[in-house]
Amino acid sequence: MRSLLGKLHMCLFLLGAIGVSVDTEFVEPPPSFSLRSLAEGSTRLPCLFQVQDEDQVVQVTWNREKPDGTKEPIITAHRTEGHTEFGRFSGRVQFESSDPMRNAALIIRSTEVSDEGTFICHISTFPSGNFERQLFLSVWTTPISSLDPVEMVEGQSYRVAATCRSVARPPPHLSWDTDLPGQSQNRSSEGGAVSTYFSLHPLRSMNGKRLDCLVWHSSLEKPRRITNRLVVHFPPDAAVRGYDGNWFVGLEGVSLMCDSGGNPKPQTFTWSRRGQTLPDSVSVKNNTLQFEQPLAVTDSGIYECVAQNSVGTSKAEVEISVSEQEQKAGDGADRKEDRPLHAPLHPSLPMSLRNHLPPYSPAHSPLPTYSPAHSPLPADEEERETEQQRETQKQAVEVDGYSENSSQISEGLSPTLQQANGTLYPKNHSQLLLPPANSILPHHKGQIV
Repeated sequence: MRSLLGKLHMCLFLLGAIGVSVDTEFVEPPPSFSLRSLAEGSTRLPCLFQVQDEDQVVQVTWNREKPDGTKEPIITAHRTEGHTEFGRFSGRVQFESSDPMRNAALIIRSTEVSDEGTFICHISTFPSGNFERQLFLSVWTTPISSLDPVEMVEGQSYRVAATCRSVARPPPHLSWDTDLPGQSQNRSSEGGAVSTYFSLHPLRSMNGKRLDCLVWHSSLEKPRRITNRLVVHFPPDAAVRGYDGNWFVGLEGVSLMCDSGGNPKPQTFTWSRRGQTLPDSVSVKNNTLQFEQPLAVTDSGIYECVAQNSVGTSKAEVEISVSEQEQKAGDGADRKEDRPLHAPLHPSLPMSLRNHLPPYSPAHSPLPTYSPAHSPLPADEEERETEQQRETQKQAVEVDGYSENSSQISEGLSPTLQQANGTLYPKNHSQLLLPPANSILPHHKGQIV
C-alpha cells in the first residue's frame, strides 16, 4: 500500500515538474500577494482553491523557496494518508482547517525571522493536475532599545551625554526629545541595529533637564519613549543664613544653617570661628550650628562653614555681633519729613502778582496749618508783630529778597486787603494766617483772585 502511495506522490511531483496549470481556480491569495508578520507571533498564510465539479483535490503541499531557488518542504496533507510536517517547521505549523482539501491556509504558530521569504501553496487535483500560488512573507521584529546616560561634571569639555540604541526589522529610527543645546549623531549597522549619540558642553543649569530618546518603527502605533534626565555634577555654592542682625545677650533658640546647593548634595559640613574656637554652647548637626544656651557677648565673631561633595568644596562666612540688649525697630532711624517744593499761595493773591514770589527756601519756617480757630491778632500782639516785620525787612536782602517782593505784592492788593494785610498776607510769611472760615474773599471781574 505504501509503495502505491509513493508512486502516486511521485506522479504528482512529475506533473508539477512538467507543468502547472493556470491559477485561475485560486480564491486566495491574489497574485503577487505579500504580507508581513512579527517575530514570535502567529502568522496565517492564505490558500483557498475552488475545484471544478469533476475535479478532486488529492494533496496539498506548502514549500518555502530558498535563496538558491531550491524548495524547502514545510507540510503535506493527503486526502487519505493524513499530513506530514518537515524539518525545522515541524511542531510550529498546522493547517487552519481540519479539512485542508477545502481550505489549505497554513498557520505558523511561532514565526521566526528566518521564515521570511517566498512561500508556495501547491494543489494537486485529479484529473486536472497541479496548481500553485506564491506569496511573500516579511518578518518584522519589534524594537529592542536601550539608553545609556553619562554622568557629567561641570567644566568638562564637549562630550557625549547619552547614547540610545535600538535593533529591529526593518531598522528603526531614533530621535531625541530635549530642550538642551547640543548635537546628535546617528549610526547604523548590519542586522537592523541603529544608535544615536547626543553631545553637549555640561553646565550646572542643565542638571535634571529632559533628554528622552524616541524610537520610531512601523510595528509601533506611536513612538516609544525612553525617559531620561541629564545628570551634571557641580561643586557646592555655600551660603550661611539664620542671622538677622539683631542678636543680643540672653537670646535663645538661635542657629546658623549652611545652605550649600551642589550636585550631589554635600554630605560633609565643617563649622569654625575665625581666630577662635567654637563656643562650648554650640552643637553641630549636619549643616546646622545650634546655640544650645542663651547668647553671650563672647559668642560674637566671624563664623565659617565649608561644604564638600565629590566634585569640590565651597566656603561661606557671616559676622555675628551679639549686643548687650535687643534693638527695637526704628532705633536710630533718621526720620525725614516731607516738605513742599513751593510755599502755598493765598487764594486772594491776584494771579498777575503770584509770579513775583521768590522761590521757596527750606530756611523759612514751616507754614502753619489753617484752622477755623484762627482769628485776627489782638492789638498788643499786632504791635509786636509789626515790630518783628520791620526787623525782618532789614534782613530781607541778606536772606533772599523775600520780604521786598512781599512788599511789592502787598502794594498791588486792593485797599480792603491792604487794610487787613497784616492778617491775611503779612510781610513775614513765616507767620502767614488765613481768614476765618466765614470771611468773604473779594473778586474782580467775576473771577476770584
